[in-house]
Amino acid sequence: MKWQPEKVLQSQVVLLCGTDNANRLKALKTLLTSAGLGDEDAMDVETVVADTGDPSQWFGTVATFPFLGDRRAVVVRNLARLNPTELMWSERTDPDSKKVTKVHLLAEQLKTIPPTGLLLLVIDDERIPAGARPDHFQSRINAWKKLITACGGTVLSFEVPTDNQAKHIAEHAESLGKSMTKQAASLLAEMLGGRVDLARDELEKLALYVGDAPQITENDIRSTVTPDQEYNIWKLVDAVSDGNAALALTQFNTLISNVKDLSGEAFQTILPQLIRQFRLAWQARACVENRVPPRSPGYELDQWMPIKKGLPQEGDWVQTKAMKAAQRLDYPRLLMCFDILLDTDAKIKGQRSAMDLRDTLEQCVMNLVEVCAGRSSVLLASPRA
Repeated sequence: MKWQPEKVLQSQVVLLCGTDNANRLKALKTLLTSAGLGDEDAMDVETVVADTGDPSQWFGTVATFPFLGDRRAVVVRNLARLNPTELMWSERTDPDSKKVTKVHLLAEQLKTIPPTGLLLLVIDDERIPAGARPDHFQSRINAWKKLITACGGTVLSFEVPTDNQAKHIAEHAESLGKSMTKQAASLLAEMLGGRVDLARDELEKLALYVGDAPQITENDIRSTVTPDQEYNIWKLVDAVSDGNAALALTQFNTLISNVKDLSGEAFQTILPQLIRQFRLAWQARACVENRVPPRSPGYELDQWMPIKKGLPQEGDWVQTKAMKAAQRLDYPRLLMCFDILLDTDAKIKGQRSAMDLRDTLEQCVMNLVEVCAGRSSVLLASPRA
């Protein structure tokens, strides 16, 4: 996004958010420098982690007259750990009517920061706590955005591009003096779950790794980049939809090889991600049968797909993977894959008799392979029956 530091600094409160971690942190440094404060270690800058103290202290500190420059700044990191709707409420009694009303002191304080003060609120990347809803942090982020806007502050949201990811990656490599093929840029995007911001960081390392070589190759990427878990799950889905049992088991073992708590990962990541990929493949199948691109499937299909996190909103590499799986799997097979996944979910929750957790997940993978390969034994033994 395009923004002007001088204009933003006219506000006393600035919220930095969005999925692009690199540009979000770059904006933080730019604002501190433009305000004449240098960096987070400067004399007139205090940095705190949101959930380590009383938020009311932020306002006492930011209201302190600056020592050396024109402004005094407080930087609050990991802001999404706090829910603004639960902070700093009080009751006031009207002296005449004796009526008691609730007052949101946080909102009042945000409006009364002096011109010399600068409150920089940063939404850092967070891991969703065990047992929490998928939108645990997003609902808080939306609440902070609404509050800051209502109080006259400025919201800067930096989002990772979800389309033309390979192009963005290749352009950044070029800015580092290195070239990349489209295939290499696509591979890096896939291995990092489509996160262009993470790809930029990896490109910095890759540029050092290849040294004087003019090009970053696919082999360089495979040798140095640790793949995102979503990439490994899609590799598993690829092997499953191919009906390749040996490769599917290899990918399954790769997926769980570094998992310390398999039970936690099975509930929070592995099974939910598998279900998500097959849901996307289901949506992609509609695009395959109607011969339309997933980015713009047309009005009728677009109305049928989920409003949030549907296939049209996914990144290029996810759409490509989903379409690839959908070309191999028709709806009856996809439906039976869902039956197997739901049966596995019930087993690991103790609702049906099962083997140990690892064997249950491995059996799930093998059953998915059997269905995708069209072997009748599994087709007839659907958990739905």
